[in-house]
Amino acid sequence: MESLLVHMFIVSPAIRWLVSPQRAWSKTRGIAMAIAALAVVAYFQCGHVDPNHFEVLGLPHSASKGEISTAYRKLSLKWHPDKHRGSVEVQKTAVEKFTEIKNAHEVLSAGPKRINNYVKFGDFSKMGDVDERALFDVVMVGLFHSLTTFLFSWLYTFTKEAKVPRKIFLSYLIAVYCLELHMRFGGVQGGACLSWMPWFGGLLVFEKIKALRDLAPTILQGSILISQSLYNDDDKTVEFIACSLLSTNFKMIERLTQVKSTLLGETESDSEEQANTHTH
Repeated sequence: MESLLVHMFIVSPAIRWLVSPQRAWSKTRGIAMAIAALAVVAYFQCGHVDPNHFEVLGLPHSASKGEISTAYRKLSLKWHPDKHRGSVEVQKTAVEKFTEIKNAHEVLSAGPKRINNYVKFGDFSKMGDVDERALFDVVMVGLFHSLTTFLFSWLYTFTKEAKVPRKIFLSYLIAVYCLELHMRFGGVQGGACLSWMPWFGGLLVFEKIKALRDLAPTILQGSILISQSLYNDDDKTVEFIACSLLSTNFKMIERLTQVKSTLLGETESDSEEQANTHTH
């Protein structure tokens, strides 16, 4: 939700400024710069992920129990608060770091079941004490998130030309929600979903879901941008054609009037010449 608000009040005005016809560059160049800007925003949004327990201990996701214990002993000695008795800020940092290391070891050393729960439901509990028995809560939270996001986007795109972007964005939200359920409750196959993608595939399940949600505003902005470049208002098109036809008809009538006036003038001249001939 926060990322959507950032897009609404910061990113979107910047995109509109780039593609505005008042800019010195062409429309095509403006669209290209807007797409590049959206790509940069998406990269930073998806890249801003808090370190998971494996990253806190500096371990791969497939680390063994022995590797977990070794990493914990090494890091706990390094960041133990008794070894950092400097300023208050230094002590605070050491305590926070030591607590992160301790929590990571507690979860990862508890066995495969708790690790699996953390991998899938780490966004609900970093201690891995949420499992598949919380199905209803997980489903309802995901559904609520999707509905509120779509409601904000619908209010934001409440214009006729944004009809297509709304459909695209709704399709994306439905796909993300279905992927979330599959990755959380789909067993081994669900956990391996999207693992073929660069960078994205290296994330834990709950991190993938968060990244997909964070991408939603960028998808909305991109669909609006593409729709604006391709949008064709049928009513305006009909109005333009009708005005063109009327203008053409008026020109034809004006031209016919001129031709008629010319012909009448020539007829009167011929009549006068004939009359003069008879008189003589």
